Amino acid sequence: MKTLYLIQVNCAVCQHYDSILSAENQRLSNNSRPKFSDEECIAIYLFGIAEGKFEQKAICQFILDYFPGWFPALPSYQKFSYRINRLARALLGLCSLLMLEMEIDCDSKNMWYYGTKVHVLARKQLGKMPVLRGFEVSPAACHDLTAAKPMLFECRNFDLAADKAYCDAAWREELALRGIRLFTPRKAAKGESGGCDCTSTFVAAERQPVESLFNWINEKTRIESASKVRSLDGLVAFIALRLAAVALLV
Repeated sequence: MKTLYLIQVNCAVCQHYDSILSAENQRLSNNSRPKFSDEECIAIYLFGIAEGKFEQKAICQFILDYFPGWFPALPSYQKFSYRINRLARALLGLCSLLMLEMEIDCDSKNMWYYGTKVHVLARKQLGKMPVLRGFEVSPAACHDLTAAKPMLFECRNFDLAADKAYCDAAWREELALRGIRLFTPRKAAKGESGGCDCTSTFVAAERQPVESLFNWINEKTRIESASKVRSLDGLVAFIALRLAAVALLV
């Protein structure tokens, strides 16, 4: 089964890389087609995540231990990490393409953060895990509403359940013009006791599968454990590869 899945991952990566993603990572040199290809590099990383290997060194060692003849030009761990970081832009494109094929906290709490947040748009499925439809990466200090606006700019005609951070009358009206109905918990007025109301209960029930999706993504990919990332390209690659792995796992 592992062998079959590795072949499937490699084929999926090659299909998208040859058709679209190669333009994001052109090499204008004599080494435009290295012995260890970009496709192999991405496929190994995605396969490693699926097998529970969440650090690049562990992924390289796993491939050397179990698939030594498959990737004879596999470089050292340091060179492998460098290649992954160089592929950051292509990885974002791959993540978006894989999400399209899946048809098949913040300022609001008056807290300070240092790091990054990933905002996810997911489509509800009856009796199943929600399907990822898009994502936005922002600085951790960025308000959720600020990050959501560009992510939903071109969306049309659906119902959106979100938390209190997205309560904004002007944005609600803007979404309504595009056929999007926004449902959020009711914000209690200052000094008002937070009682139980039907709208908040309904939104909480609608959002529960999304919270489960977040937990599942972190369990499968450890996307929240980026403390060893040391560069912007490395962070982009870290996030994109894990979301791409989620798209392949579903």
